[in-house]
Amino acid sequence: MSELMGILDALEALIQSASRLPLTDKIVIEEFKLMQIVNKLRLAVQSGESMIRRSIEVGQDFRVEDKVKEKGDVITPEFNALPMIQDAMNKAEQIRSGANDYAQDVLSNLQLTVAKMHKEITKMERNIEKGRDVLQQQRVQILTTKETEFHEV
Repeated sequence: MSELMGILDALEALIQSASRLPLTDKIVIEEFKLMQIVNKLRLAVQSGESMIRRSIEVGQDFRVEDKVKEKGDVITPEFNALPMIQDAMNKAEQIRSGANDYAQDVLSNLQLTVAKMHKEITKMERNIEKGRDVLQQQRVQILTTKETEFHEV
C-alpha cells in the first residue's frame, strides 16, 4: 500500500511541476515520464494482487501440523520454500527499485524547484542593484544641481 502511495506522490509531483497552458487550466506533461509512473502503478497493483492471492492460497492449504515431518532433531516442512523465498526476494528488489525511482523523481523535482528559485533570486538581486544604481545617480544629480545653484548665487 505504501508503494502505491509513493507512486501516487510521484504522479502528483509530476502534475504540479507540469507547464501550464496560458489562459486555460490545462497542463503539459512529458509522455515518457507519465508512462513510467503508469507502468509502476500497473506493476504495483499486479504484484499486490498476486501477493493477496498467494496469501489466501497459503492460508487455506497450509496447516503446519499437517505438513511438518520430523527428521531426527530437525523439523522441516514437506513443501519447498525456495520459490516463496525467491518471490519475496524479487518483490524486495522491485520495492527497492521503485523506491529508488521514486527518490530519483522527488530529487529531480526538488532540483528543478531549487533551480527555478535560484533564477528568481538572481533576478531579484539584479533588480536591487539597479535600484541602488538609480538612487546613487539621483543623489549625484541632486548634489550637482545644488552645487550649481550655490555657485550661481
